[in-house]
Order: sequence, then structure tokens, then C-alpha cells
Amino acid sequence: MVHLSLGLSHVSIWATPQAAIQILRPFTRLRSVQLQNYSGVPSSFLPAAIHNLFQFSPDLEQVGIWTLPGPCRSFEDPNAPASSLFNRNKTDCPVRLRSLRIDGARYIVDGALASHLDLQCLQQLAFPYPATLDDHMVDEDFWLVLGEAARNGRGFGLKQLYPPPVSAGLVQFLSSFSTLEELRFASGFYPHPSFFCGEDPEPGFPEYVRDFTTAERRVVGEFFKTALPMHKDNLKFLALCGVRALGEAWDLDQEYLESVFQCRKLVHLHMPVCYPVDYLVSGGRGLISICFPG
Repeated sequence: MVHLSLGLSHVSIWATPQAAIQILRPFTRLRSVQLQNYSGVPSSFLPAAIHNLFQFSPDLEQVGIWTLPGPCRSFEDPNAPASSLFNRNKTDCPVRLRSLRIDGARYIVDGALASHLDLQCLQQLAFPYPATLDDHMVDEDFWLVLGEAARNGRGFGLKQLYPPPVSAGLVQFLSSFSTLEELRFASGFYPHPSFFCGEDPEPGFPEYVRDFTTAERRVVGEFFKTALPMHKDNLKFLALCGVRALGEAWDLDQEYLESVFQCRKLVHLHMPVCYPVDYLVSGGRGLISICFPG
């Protein structure tokens, strides 16, 4: 067996967690593991399971971790650092993963996680958009540490990235290398997309909201001006919204389009476009969202 998908729940492992880990021992040829970790599982179990998986299957190269809500939350450790998943690795050698996916709000991707990954092997990173706008799955420190490693190290060749909404740290990271072939924002390219659809926030909006949206515009402008052009010679897939772009419409600046069209190898483009619709037709203030899959 080379692929294993394992669902972990408090019912299956609470009585004998060590016995549950020993179940993994016969899997010595695994290349890919998907772990679904429901709340109620002791926080120490998942790092122990990952440690043993690397021991039993030295050729393991793809790891996906989903943290899902469950019926029991008494053992849940919310917002634990993702680096803690790999702290049980007693050697100084980082794990040689080609693909790492962390999905769910239980673990925060912290700067220390980068030191646990062999960046010369890493080809895919996936940190899908969190369940709510208030969840911040990835610390800015992670992007900054990764960007520094990409600039200073040889052989950094990340090809696929599924990040959370655009941020200053992410833009800086994307500007530090040029090997991406696939960049997918699953949802929420703008954290608050309705503020970006052709008009500035109305005067009634609080001042902090107006300041926030101005800062977000600046970050998005830097993404199209400096980050995206770095990958124009390799990028084949670009998604700036989810499969369904409802509620994700935003004003399409001409400079943004010009940056996208510099990507000569692009074969799939998924992005929302919006324009004001007639109030008499729409029945109120509204926007139409259009997506262009390649």
C-alpha cells in the first residue's frame, strides 16, 4: 500500500492511543497519507502519529492534515502551532516532503514550521481558506521565513501553492522566487471583497474599516505589480476565487489584467469580474460576477 487515508476520532483512539499508533507499523511503503483529525482527539496523538509514520515509511512524501469538528471538544487544543506536529522528529534533518496540506482551524502555520521542511524537495503547499474571516491560519512569519529561505537557498522549486487570502507577507514570499506553475486562492482573495467593487467605502463606514480597505488595496496592488510577474514564465493555472464566486466580485483594474496577461503559459484562469448593474433591473445595489475558466 502506498496511499493511506485515516480518520481519527476520540472514540477510536481514546482508550488505547499507543495501540492505535502501533496499527501504523505495518505500513512501510507509504508515499501519501491523509489524516482527518476530529476534535476530541488528545492533542499529543497527531504529532506522535506523524512521527511514527515517518519512522515506519521513510519514503513518505505527501501529507495532508484535516482538522474537523466533532461531537466532543474537551480535548481540543485550538490554535496550536503547526510546527508542533513535527517536533517529535529527534533528528536535525527536516522532513523530505513533496506536498504538505494543512486544512482546518486547529493548527496555525507558524514561522517555525519552515525549519521542519526540506525546501529543496517541497513542490506543493496547501493552506485552504479558513471557515470564517476571523480565522487566520497562516502567520505572516511563516511567509517571511520561507521567503528568506527561497532567496538565500539553492534548489527552491515550489510549483503549486494554495494559500489563504493575500497578505503583505505572502506577497513578499511570492516575490522571492519564480517557479510556480499553479496558484490557487480557494476563496477570499480579498478578505472583504465587497469593499473593492468599484467604489470606496461609504462615509458611514467606521474609520478603521476605511483604513483597512486602503491597506488591502495596497497589498493587492503589490501582488499584481511585483509578485505575479515573478512567475509569468511558468504559471499555468491561476485562480483568484473559489469554484463558485458568489460574493467574491471585485473591481478589475486594467493594470491587474495586464499583469495576468503577462503569464504567457497560462492555460486556466479563474477570476471574478464585477460591474454595477442597473438598480431598476437588479432591484437594489448589486454586482454581477463572471468567471473565466480556461
